[in-house]
Order: sequence, then C-alpha cells, then structure tokens
Amino acid sequence: MPMIEARTSIFGNGIQRSGSLLLGGMLVLPAPRPEVYEAFGDPRTLAKWWGPEGFKIEGTDLDAANTYRMELRSPDGTQSVAEGELLRVEPPVRLVFSFGWRDPDADDVKTVVSLRFNELGGATAVRWAHGWFATEARRASNRQSWAESLDRLETLVMD
Repeated sequence: MPMIEARTSIFGNGIQRSGSLLLGGMLVLPAPRPEVYEAFGDPRTLAKWWGPEGFKIEGTDLDAANTYRMELRSPDGTQSVAEGELLRVEPPVRLVFSFGWRDPDADDVKTVVSLRFNELGGATAVRWAHGWFATEARRASNRQSWAESLDRLETLVMD
C-alpha cells in the first residue's frame, strides 16, 4: 500500500505543522462507507485488525469526555496502554483523534490521526494521516504498524 511521507502537511482541518515527520496514505475497501467507518469506531471490530502484527487488544474504554484507552498485549506478553482523545467525530465521514502511550519511550510524543471516508460507488476510500513524529525511527515503527493493521483490515472487509 502506498504511503505518503512528508515534513509538512495539512490534515484537512486547518492543522498544519512544519519540520515534523508525518505518515499518510489511502486505502480503497470494497465495502460501504458506514461499514468501513464502523471498523474504526466500534471497539469490537477494531480489536480484530488494529495494532502491530501479533498484538491483541484486550480492553477498550471510551468515556463521556471522549477520551479513550486501549490495552494491548504484545506477542511476548508485555502489556501497553494507548490513550487519547476523540477530537472530531463525524460518522461516517470523518474521525480525528490524538494517540499516545501511557508510558512512552523517550522519543515518543502524542500524535494525531486524521481519517476521511469517501464513497466510491459500493466501495470506500479511506484517506489517513498520522503524525507528527519526533524521530524517523518512531515514524518507521508506525509505518510498519499501519501497514500490518491495514492489511488485516482489508482481509476482514473482504471476508
């Protein structure tokens, strides 16, 4: 899947930042837009495909203040907690949220993920951007995670 890598970007909502590292791309899925949006917004569906290869989502929480928490377990048994805030929710068109780790590595910073869901006949184009990363190593790690996750999402939608 092609990914966009840039040092400056506008996420389509007026957020712009220069001199930082960004990932992004587009994926066309053979499913209606509400179904694809739900794959990102429904915790049970998200748990089937999201995260690096071999990781499992063991729990999710979304509170009234639109903050979320996901507990993940790595293949070696290490538990991590991802958390953030839903910044913009427009079903089934748009989803923007912050993303960070409860106990981040030294080069980890809170990032923003922006997703747009566009109808293409009976299919859906998902345009996404994720950034801004503090280091190239962190962007590379997230590039791999996105590729693995979106491959599993594509398989899930096609089944």
